Amino acid sequence: MKKALLVLAVAGFFASCSNSSDAAKNTKDSIDSVAKLQKESVSNAADTAKKNIEQMADSAKKQVDSTHKMAADTAHK
Repeated sequence: MKKALLVLAVAGFFASCSNSSDAAKNTKDSIDSVAKLQKESVSNAADTAKKNIEQMADSAKKQVDSTHKMAADTAHK
């Protein structure tokens, strides 16, 4: 009985350690995935910020042009 338990324990040990090299690879893959997602998130945030700034600049330019045109029209009257 003791030999059977010993064999079972050794077999369990080998079974639990057989994927130890995969654990390091899986951890690296997970870290790479998180890094990629963070990079994409930062890139998307930068793109969104750039679009917002461009829209605000265009809106401000249109407002200045409109004000300038109104001032010019008023000056010519």
